[in-house]
Amino acid sequence: MSNSIVNFIIDTYLSSLIEIDTKSVKASLFKGTVSLSNLKLKPSFFDNMNLPSINILNGYIGDFDIKVSVPLFYKNPIKVTISQVFFNVQQRNLNNLSEKDEIARMEKRKMNNLNNTEGIGIYLEKYMKEATESKMTMCQNIISNLDIEINDVFFRFEDSVTSSKTAHVMGI
Repeated sequence: MSNSIVNFIIDTYLSSLIEIDTKSVKASLFKGTVSLSNLKLKPSFFDNMNLPSINILNGYIGDFDIKVSVPLFYKNPIKVTISQVFFNVQQRNLNNLSEKDEIARMEKRKMNNLNNTEGIGIYLEKYMKEATESKMTMCQNIISNLDIEINDVFFRFEDSVTSSKTAHVMGI
């Protein structure tokens, strides 16, 4: 049952960013753990980050783990560990880009930003109407107890635009 809940959340909120084999999801509500492995990042991963001259060729997250202390989740740390991250990006050749494609991409980005902003506004408006001081304190405690750890990140940048004779590659 807990795997189906996690799969629903992934399908609803993360499916535009990642591809995942649902068999690799391991979740236990009683233990307060969610473990995802071998996440493939979609080419649209960077689209909402306003990086107009970068295409993601491929990207992977090896492990994504969340550990929550179930009985007192609002008082104890929520640990999020992301490890074995790989990004392979390429500079976009703006000379070969049609104006129509770039306008469509910019409009899509603006609509996503607008939808996200409106969605957050509607949620906050509804939440603030229902909010009590105890709910606000609990949310503040959850956010302040969030512990995010990111390990083993490799970022590879390819530039075949600057020089037409040879491609330049840099990795960090």
